[in-house]
Amino acid sequence: MDTLKSCPFCGGQAALDETVLDMEQQYIVRCRSCMAQGPLAETREAAGRAWNRRRTKDKQRESEA
Repeated sequence: MDTLKSCPFCGGQAALDETVLDMEQQYIVRCRSCMAQGPLAETREAAGRAWNRRRTKDKQRESEA
């Protein structure tokens, strides 16, 4: 997994957590400062990719138009 980006809300450090949900291993990235979190994922890599995904300014402009 690539390095996790800082929190998009507060700039805090993010960390990968493991959890068990319905008897299945799940992964989630959480900010250690403000506790913002990404979606649950089945793999570490998927959780990291979801957390690191950011909207670009071009995509923001398109959705606002």
